[in-house]
Amino acid sequence: MAVRTANQAAEPLLPARLLETETRATLLASPLASFLLNPADGQVLWSSHVAARLFGRADGLALMQAGLPVQAPGSLRLRQIGAQGNGPRRIERLRFIVALRSVMLTAICEFLPTADGGQV
Repeated sequence: MAVRTANQAAEPLLPARLLETETRATLLASPLASFLLNPADGQVLWSSHVAARLFGRADGLALMQAGLPVQAPGSLRLRQIGAQGNGPRRIERLRFIVALRSVMLTAICEFLPTADGGQV
């Protein structure tokens, strides 16, 4: 019996032509809770269910609809990284306020190529 990763469980939420095939397969196979952001505006384009629960949401779709906490220091930092454009993979400590509690996440931030030649 194959074990599905948290990301594979949320695969139906990932737009079919968003990522290159190899990048998509790598993301879905990862055991890490993951989400994809639009670097221009910080919109959550896709989220695993596990990542969504870290932000107090029931599942990936709920986080995609609600977005990240707008004024949280972690959201501000992610927008800064997005504004810098393509850069090296980096580890960031991000702080968010979720349901009146502070949540610290250690995140691997990197730009991924999209199927249309852009990046998320």
